[in-house]
Amino acid sequence: MNHLALYRKYRPKKLSEVVRQESTIQALKHQISNENISHAYLFCGPRGTGKTSVAKIFANAINCEKPVHGEACGKCFTCLSLAENNLDIIEIDAASNNKVEDIRELIEKVQYPPVVAKYKVYIVDEVHMLSPNAFNALLKTLEEPPKHIVFILATTEVIKLPVTIVSRCMRFDFKLLPQKDIENHLKEICVIEKVNFEDAAIAVIARAGNGSMRDTLSIADTCFSYCDKNLTYAKIYEVLGSPDFAQILQLIQYIFQEKANHAINLLQDFSMSGKSITNICKDILDALSAILVAYSTNDANKILQFPIEIYAEIENVLKDVDKIKLVRILEIFTATEQKLKYALNPKILLETAIFKSAIPAVDIDICALTQRIQKLEKELYLAKQSNRAEQEMERKIKQDKQENVENVTVQAKKIKNNILGHMMQYFRKNADYAGLKQQCLHLREDWQENKVYLQTEDSSVLKSLQNGKYAKQLEEVLQALGIVAYEVQYIAKEDTFAQEIAVIEKNFKGIKIEIEE
Repeated sequence: MNHLALYRKYRPKKLSEVVRQESTIQALKHQISNENISHAYLFCGPRGTGKTSVAKIFANAINCEKPVHGEACGKCFTCLSLAENNLDIIEIDAASNNKVEDIRELIEKVQYPPVVAKYKVYIVDEVHMLSPNAFNALLKTLEEPPKHIVFILATTEVIKLPVTIVSRCMRFDFKLLPQKDIENHLKEICVIEKVNFEDAAIAVIARAGNGSMRDTLSIADTCFSYCDKNLTYAKIYEVLGSPDFAQILQLIQYIFQEKANHAINLLQDFSMSGKSITNICKDILDALSAILVAYSTNDANKILQFPIEIYAEIENVLKDVDKIKLVRILEIFTATEQKLKYALNPKILLETAIFKSAIPAVDIDICALTQRIQKLEKELYLAKQSNRAEQEMERKIKQDKQENVENVTVQAKKIKNNILGHMMQYFRKNADYAGLKQQCLHLREDWQENKVYLQTEDSSVLKSLQNGKYAKQLEEVLQALGIVAYEVQYIAKEDTFAQEIAVIEKNFKGIKIEIEE
């Protein structure tokens, strides 16, 4: 049995099977359900996004006798007839039928009614390829076709269509598919085809498809054959003819580190192993794009979907990335990719791009010179600003210190010899210090030079004021009063009884005094 390509084998049969394009699918379903069919549609967008597939499905659905939720039932007489004989759904390739004579022949045929269906549908693919005369010939019929005719025009380059054609159609724009959706669809196909796969390998195939489902499935078809139903990350890169992504990142890191010789040597290794210069340049741009995403966003791997070890390599490259240099390198390789299409010696062109990227001094491009001048001016300005800021900071610190010393001295002089009295006034205004107030009732003060000694005869008071909560509160209160230097001291209690005995013995010398307990 002949092999059937994956993109043909897994072409959607219903609108609900189309990957993404939600707004377009929803609008078409509503028109089918409400029997509100337009005379002309324009499907535009990149290749491989489902334009022709949707056109075929829609053509069948509008002719269904009993559509179900905007889909052809597949069971009625019309659906079964169209499945066997497509005389009422005509596909035209405008790339090979683009002359005015071809369009005139089409105009003659549209007058005939459909054979079994409600509508005769003309699907004109790559309609932008029609000649100006052919467009002019189609214009009147497209605007006012017979009631049984529906035109569906499909194009990848809508900008080439005359405005008069676009304005007569209901336009739907098809978008490139997100990588995650392509990966999920590809995994479903692998399960059906009984192909073992690594997630990293699926991600590489999806990235290579660049948002086109058809391109992705074509690449997957080749990979299935090469890998013998066992898709691995390493084998996929062998099929694509590209260096390993980690090696590309290494080359880019050499460029950011301005190690041109290392980068050129690595390119030589790629070339000697048979890698395509065009693919290498494309892979460099893809890697730079990934670096840009990782540099400018948080949780970048949710977007990039790289294996953990590969994303770790990207983060390693980010250490050497400078945003100005990154933009400049992207511009160089983007321009190089365009030039490679016409280069007689693409290897030299890519080597030159690597050399210019790695050594900005050799780049005489006016943009590069401007960037270097701006960078030097910015660095000089920042250096001057930093020096001024440091000088101003030093001056402010000195001024603040002097003001603090003066304020503390003035404040301290005001309350000298009455510190405890001012503390009690402070306690009355601040209820949070009630516990400290009770402790301070057991203190007396002694001012010596510029230091205050708070003295107590109670050892428990001494302990509480030297450590813990009350010690911290005492410091806060004294600082609020302008007292910086202070110390809590313990003094022994005075023995008044012993003092009285000493006085008696002094006054009654020679007399023996006995004390009874």
